[in-house]
Amino acid sequence: MQYSLVFHKNTRLSRLPPVIVINSTAFRLPASHNFMLIFSVGNKSIIMETKTNSRAALAGFIALYDEHTKYYRNVLENVTDEDANKRLNTKANHMAWIAGSLVQERYELARLIGVSGYRQTAHELFSDHKGIQDNTPYPSLAEYIRDWNEISPVLRNTLGHLSDEQLQGPDPYGMPGGPYTLFQAITFCLDRESYCIGQLGLWRRLLGYPAMRYE
Repeated sequence: MQYSLVFHKNTRLSRLPPVIVINSTAFRLPASHNFMLIFSVGNKSIIMETKTNSRAALAGFIALYDEHTKYYRNVLENVTDEDANKRLNTKANHMAWIAGSLVQERYELARLIGVSGYRQTAHELFSDHKGIQDNTPYPSLAEYIRDWNEISPVLRNTLGHLSDEQLQGPDPYGMPGGPYTLFQAITFCLDRESYCIGQLGLWRRLLGYPAMRYE
């Protein structure tokens, strides 16, 4: 899964300058350009051209958010809770921790942008970005999926109503290396989701399951 920003001054594709690829490093969009968002997800591309401002750019990232919402359920499909807690004699985070961490971060982002009254069922296991705990039983994947299905539409709706002024406000996480904006923090969160879903996909194969479905 990868995604790129292609900057250009007009709509003619023949005049496109080089591609800028987004990664975990936060970035700033140039103020005077139009751009094209190209999301490559599996064998499907989502292409969006728009004017540069944070709110318009966020619409492209919400398309990626929607893909993640679906892929989360797909990547956990048919995995047993016993297998989800296996680390295969490594120090790697198992599927149960990765899946729960993804849920927690959606709840946390929702809280930080003003959503109240929602909390992951296993909040105490993941609060304050807590790492994996050895010899600790983690919740069922079914519980995670229920919580994911609860918070995902709530967070999506809230993201869609953020103003450009809010998006250009401060990063609520206070990430090192800043100062960053809320918009940049959101792009980092979505990039992390891509990374974690990729890890879950690898665990599926290591544990003997078929590859994740994209449809």
